[in-house]
Amino acid sequence: MTSKKPIPYEIIRKAERVTEPKISPDGKKLAFIRKYASEQVISIIDIKDLSLRNLTWSTDVYAGFGGAYDWSPNGDFIIYRDRKGHLYKVSTEGGSSKQLTFDDKKAQCPSISTNGEYVVYSADSKEKTYLAYLGTDGKSWTQKIETQCDFIQDAKMSPDSSQIAFMGYKNPNMPWTNSRIYVKNLFESNHKETIKEDNKDLSFSVAQPKWSPKGNYISYISDSNGYYNLWIRDIKTGNDKCIINDKCIINKEYDMIKPSWGSGESNYAWMDDESGIIFTLIKDVANNLYYYDFGTGKITQITNDSGLYSFVSLKNNLVYCLYEDPKSTARIVSVNLSTQEKRDIYNPAFIGIENYATVNPTHIEWENKDKIRIKGILYETENNCLDDSPPPTIVYVHGGPTDMASFGFYSRIQFFVSRGWNVLAVNYRGSGGYGRNYMMSLNGNWGEYDVDDCKSGMEYLISIGKACQDRSVIMGASAGGYTVLMSLIKYPEFYKAGVSFYGVTDLYELSMKTHRLEKYYNDSLIGVLPQAKDKYFSRSPVNNAHKISSPLLMLQGTDDEVVSQSQARSFVEKQRHNERFKYEFYENEGHGFSPDIETKALNSVMDFLNRYVINGI
Repeated sequence: MTSKKPIPYEIIRKAERVTEPKISPDGKKLAFIRKYASEQVISIIDIKDLSLRNLTWSTDVYAGFGGAYDWSPNGDFIIYRDRKGHLYKVSTEGGSSKQLTFDDKKAQCPSISTNGEYVVYSADSKEKTYLAYLGTDGKSWTQKIETQCDFIQDAKMSPDSSQIAFMGYKNPNMPWTNSRIYVKNLFESNHKETIKEDNKDLSFSVAQPKWSPKGNYISYISDSNGYYNLWIRDIKTGNDKCIINDKCIINKEYDMIKPSWGSGESNYAWMDDESGIIFTLIKDVANNLYYYDFGTGKITQITNDSGLYSFVSLKNNLVYCLYEDPKSTARIVSVNLSTQEKRDIYNPAFIGIENYATVNPTHIEWENKDKIRIKGILYETENNCLDDSPPPTIVYVHGGPTDMASFGFYSRIQFFVSRGWNVLAVNYRGSGGYGRNYMMSLNGNWGEYDVDDCKSGMEYLISIGKACQDRSVIMGASAGGYTVLMSLIKYPEFYKAGVSFYGVTDLYELSMKTHRLEKYYNDSLIGVLPQAKDKYFSRSPVNNAHKISSPLLMLQGTDDEVVSQSQARSFVEKQRHNERFKYEFYENEGHGFSPDIETKALNSVMDFLNRYVINGI
């Protein structure tokens, strides 16, 4: 037994969050987004004395995946987006913000030209995403730039302010299935489009295009060789080169990034003199910093932590980035490339977190029934109250489903671990972080491979004495909630109970009513309609709800735009036969709960698990 206490979710709920740190062009200030209570503001830290001030006071700054703002070349102003997708300009000395865009298109990832005169961005409408630019003085109208793409991410202005590089893709693809890097001339009337790709007949994906500081190269991340590696294109010769391969790092291949869902992520940065690149690399779900030297071709590992580095920027031999690990929320750090010394720039972690029973997990592998190695992260509780028995155990299923569990801080998981539960976060076939083949293997098999891999994970824990079947639970959110429901349908006697947070229940309705980004997602995960109509029917939990007799808790928001309320209510009607089925609908909540409702939901989950799993009612 340990003296450490269960972590109160109220503490996590009230804790400040930070994201998207970015060093100023002169290296003297660092901007980032602070999220606390209901507010999201841009703050600035003076690097010399670490003094902090808020730059914006609006609650409307929108972080998203990233790409919320950009520095001007001389650091005198920042352009950012609000929750409605409008762009604003604010002086870094403070003062009120000036609105630059007024239409109903949602701006993403503003990129300011090196002369400070223009800002380029992608604008999302109900039909497609297009490129746009306007003057930073706010005196000109937005100029629309047509492309061949339905979706655009990470538009970046060239150092001479004449060209735009961006990632784009077309329906029915997702960002990680088949995407390309494009370059467009900014001021040419025909906006001739040049595609940057190899193997034009093959499917692969790209992400995070960037110009080198002097404009000699375009760098980007691509999985065209099977893993998300860093590539550079020489502008003069047109030749591409992969700087990460199986000869460079311990004779193995690793992904730099997990699958990209949106604009603004930054997993690498150039040295100002183009002599090297700092980048992140995922190994066993930890994400560390590495340095590539152009002169020697040598790759050096800079950090060796069991956590995640992200939002990388670089100035004066100092790397600035976000860092989090399984026991603490994200903080902003700098890493000296010469000494490899790490320094906290801003740490919002709540006081006393070390007094609570959070744990560091372990990356594990096991063999499923098809003799395939499946990956996962095992959290072993220090608060087991069951004498001479394994702790009750949760298989936690990540969302997406094209995503991954990693060594970040998962408050929901640590909530249960600190209360005496082991948790296995399964990276089933279809998860990112293990190469393209593993990620794409779920295509056509959603509702089967994920279900089987989660079950095999629990069976493995039982076989090594880390779990027992009569206290086993499967839990997940969104796509993970779908896997929960399908698991209880396919293996009705295996798990003691299931918990679904806003899980998918009707695949057909999901395809017909979900948002534009995921409109064709099921084409790859299930199949193309109408040819695959039988799969849509047989793999929809709403059509198989009568097969579920295990205790089941469903938690759903009424304003969910991804998994509609009607989906959940149809499933509820089909579960009337199950006396151990419980559900809660939360008014005005969407796909992911607000902090107050998340607290309420987790308390409901604990009551449910205590009743049906711990006490066996």
